[in-house]
Amino acid sequence: MMWAILTIVIALGVAQAAGRSPDARCWTQPETANVGQTVEIWADGLPTKTDLNVFVTDPHGTYGWPVGVQPSGTIEALWYVPDEAGTSTIRITGPERPNNVKVYATCWMEVS
Repeated sequence: MMWAILTIVIALGVAQAAGRSPDARCWTQPETANVGQTVEIWADGLPTKTDLNVFVTDPHGTYGWPVGVQPSGTIEALWYVPDEAGTSTIRITGPERPNNVKVYATCWMEVS
């Protein structure tokens, strides 16, 4: 009987682990850009049942906007045009209780 309970507990643990989505990630295409060049922001592994925002921080400041996520947990080809040379940091965030913000993915891009 003890063996059967242990087997069920292990099976449930494996099933839960298999159902988890991978860690979220983001990237840009192209990976480096020139000032004024259109860049696409991509991401995957994001939650689908929460509001998300994209924040871009560059030498000029921080800009943010709400973003829609596909049912697959992806952001596809969100356009961004850098207006100053330097490193641009992209963060995809969402609300976390009680009054915090969770960063789901972060990526960087060099702009010249």
